[in-house]
This record gives sequence, structure tokens and C-alpha cells, in this order.
Amino acid sequence: MADNACFGVASYNMHGMNNGRSGLLELCNNANIHIIAVQEHWLHDSNIDLLNSLHPDFVGFCISSMTERLRTSVYCGRPYGGVGFLLRKTLSHRFKIGARDAVGRCLAGTITLDSGEDVNIVTVYFPCYNASISYSNELSECLSFLENTLSNGLPSVILGDMNFSCDFNSEGFKQCYNVLSPYNVFHCDEYINSNGNCFTYCNDSLKHSSFLDHVFVSNAIRQDIVSAEVHDTGLNLSDHIPIIYTFRWSLCCKFKQSAVHTKVKQYSWRWDKSNLDLYYQCTNHNLNSVNIPAVLNCDTHCNVSSHLDAINMYYENIVAALHCAASKTICRIPHNTLKPFWNEELDRLKNDSIFWHNLWSDAGKPSSGVVQQTRLACKAKYKLAIRNAYTVFENKLSDEMYSHFINKRIPEFWKTWNAKFRKKC
Repeated sequence: MADNACFGVASYNMHGMNNGRSGLLELCNNANIHIIAVQEHWLHDSNIDLLNSLHPDFVGFCISSMTERLRTSVYCGRPYGGVGFLLRKTLSHRFKIGARDAVGRCLAGTITLDSGEDVNIVTVYFPCYNASISYSNELSECLSFLENTLSNGLPSVILGDMNFSCDFNSEGFKQCYNVLSPYNVFHCDEYINSNGNCFTYCNDSLKHSSFLDHVFVSNAIRQDIVSAEVHDTGLNLSDHIPIIYTFRWSLCCKFKQSAVHTKVKQYSWRWDKSNLDLYYQCTNHNLNSVNIPAVLNCDTHCNVSSHLDAINMYYENIVAALHCAASKTICRIPHNTLKPFWNEELDRLKNDSIFWHNLWSDAGKPSSGVVQQTRLACKAKYKLAIRNAYTVFENKLSDEMYSHFINKRIPEFWKTWNAKFRKKC
């Protein structure tokens, strides 16, 4: 199974779609990550497609924890739970979704390596510990699901938010160890937490941190682990920190040939993120190489077809020169990755949050002091600003739709409707 190629697997408790969106996008933009196991996306069946459309290079396979509750009662309170996978589209033909548990805490899949060997990938969100029989029952249901998955005899990777530390003082870990050890599946915390000082959960308000997110791996593939890290950055607004494991696996990232016509991706030019001076230099060079046709000195009312063709060619050459300069110097991103509510103030707060997080990390991650206080303040301002900007944008569209509807401006109403609800290409 060992190969020179590397395959990245990440686990991330989002603590809600709004909190985890920026952290999840950062993981998707990491070229070394191929599968992301997510927990607590807080989505229900009617909006679970949001994960599937989060990033143009990833496809989502997710389940909700609220399906049965919404089917049998009126929705109230905050959303909760839910697990899933985000998978690179170039690997979608290698991945098969398997079983799911009844309450939306576990989801299994199988990925096929270049060697032809299949590997189980399971994302889990275990219940929070409390000294009651209900905790033991809920955890037993999750472990029973894992037993059924492991019974196929394939090597396995089990990852997610397990809500316990991996020591025998934890009742949850003891139950998990008793179930998984007969299948030679054990945790890999030593690849990350060798000194015992790491944490994957941090509640800044309560000043509490712990190591709750883990990866359990079969002994048969344990030697394939290349590296592991807790991926802590200033962009993460969740109270959990992603963990990333890299395996020495080889997978051919190609689509199967298909006769089905696929839509051409639409891109947006990011002039605000590009070097305009370089663009001006490039346009100057390209335009100077465009030959000016002599027919431009012809009479204004000239109708000679060859002259008109020369002018059209001159115009096309100018457009081509400008487009070529832009392609070389201006950043482009897929159209559906743009957030319509984003503004320069959010960019500034984002950069401040990243700067102070990096400074805090370089200083040894102190739990108190000026740097820690400034980091938390910048993170809180960034998080609140995103929420407010999104709310203002949504309310503005709602007010516009209401105004158009009351005044019977039907075309304008549907334009606003489509801007809010229609999926972008």
C-alpha cells in the first residue's frame, strides 16, 4: 500500500455552518487535503446542499441529526449535530458512501486505492460525557455501528469529535477501546500530542481546552501515516480545531470519461486582489505589438469590405491583448465562491485576526496577557462583523422583494428573488 504519493485526511467539528465556513474553506483550499470529515454542521435535510456547494472542487456527502425530530415535531431552538464528508471531485469515482446510523452521529464510506485495496473511512460525532445510563446507551449505539462497519475486514480510518480524551480514566475511551481493540484499531494521538500539551477544543469564554478530536487507524495501515498536525489558524471561528493526517497512499485523481456535457465554470476577476501596476505594464507591452491598419485614415463613409474587415480585426486584436494581459496578471476565482455580502472592512478584520493569531502562536500560545486579549478581541470582532454583514444583506434583499411585490413591479421582484435564492453556476 505504501507509495511515494501522499493523501491528506482532515477532521473538523464546525460548530455550525456559519462558524465553520471560513475554516472549512481554508481546508478545501489546501491542495494536500483530499477528504474532510465534518461534524456538527447543524444543517437539516432542506439545506444540507449548502455543504455540497461550498467549494467548486469538492462534493459533499452529509446526513442530518434533525431528520426525525423535524418529521415528528415543530422546529424550535438552535440546530444541532450532523456529520458528513467533503471529497475532491477528482476522487469521486473512487469513493462509495456506505452505512449511516439512525440518529446522524456516524457515516461510513469506502475509498479504493490505486493498488485495488479498499479502506473504510468513518466520520463520527460521539455524545458528550455525563454520568448517566443515557450516555452509555448513546455511545454503545455508535460503537455498535463501528463494529458493523469493521466486520467487513477492511483496514479502517475512524475520525471525528469523540468527546473524550484517550486515557483509561475516561469512561468513553474505555468503552471505545474495548470495542475497537479486537479489530486492531487504535488511536494515533502520539503523532500529534506527543508532549501532552496539544488541544483540539478551546472555549475562550470558559478558558477551557482539551483534546477531544481523534483518529483511530487499523494496525495494517498505521505505518502509512506520514505526518499529523493540529491545524490552528486565525480563520477558524469554531471552538474546535481541525486535525490533518497525511497517509502514504497513491490515488489517481482523474475523472472517468463521460459523454455527458458539463457546464463551463464561470470565473470572476479579482481586480482588488491583483497587482494593477503589473497589469498596466503587460497591457502596454501587448498593445504596442498590435499593428494599426492603414485603412483607419480612410474616408469616414467608406464601405469597402476589406477595410471593414481590417477594422474588425484591429478591434479583436485589442480585445485579445487586454484579455491576455488580464489572464497573466489578474487573479480569477470561481464565480460561486464569492460572498455577495463581503466588503473591505471584513477583509481588514480577517487580516487582523490572522495577524494576532500568528503573533500569539509565535509567542507560545499564552493563556493570558495583552497578546491573548487582543487575539480574542480581533476574533470576536471578525466573527460578529461577518454575522452582521450577512444579516444586513439578507434583510436588504427581503425589503427589496417586499417593495417590488407591493408595487407590482413583477420583473424587478423576480430579479431580486433570483439573486437571493437561485443557485449560481
